[in-house]
Amino acid sequence: MISRPRCYGAIVLISTISLAFLGVYFLTFPQEAMDYTQHTADQMPLVLGGRYLAMAAVIVALAVWGSSQLVAIVLLIFAGLGLIDAMIYRSVSLPTFGHWFAAFFALLGAGLVYFFPTTATTKSEVN
Repeated sequence: MISRPRCYGAIVLISTISLAFLGVYFLTFPQEAMDYTQHTADQMPLVLGGRYLAMAAVIVALAVWGSSQLVAIVLLIFAGLGLIDAMIYRSVSLPTFGHWFAAFFALLGAGLVYFFPTTATTKSEVN
C-alpha cells in the first residue's frame, strides 16, 4: 500500500480545479487567458517546448515508478491532446498532419503498453 500525506486529496483537488479552470479559460476566452497568465504570443514556442518536455518526463516517471496501466492512460490523454489540436487547426484551415501523427502514435503506444505489458518490473506492479 502506498502511503500518502493527509493533504493528498486536497492537493489533487486544488491542482485539478486550477488546471481545468485554466484549460476552459484558454479554450473559451483565449486572449483574456493569455493576459491573465501573462503569456505572450512570441514566447509560446518556448512555453510549448517546456510543456512537451514535462509530458516526456511524466511518461518516463510513470514507466519507472508507475504501472503500465497508468502509462497507457496518460498516453491516451496525450492522444486526446493531439486530436484536440488537430481539430483546432482544422477549424481555421491550417495544416493538421503533425497533430494527427502525434495522436496516432500516442494511441498506438497506449494500446501496446496496455495490451502487451511486460513482466512486472516496478515496485507498484509487483505488489
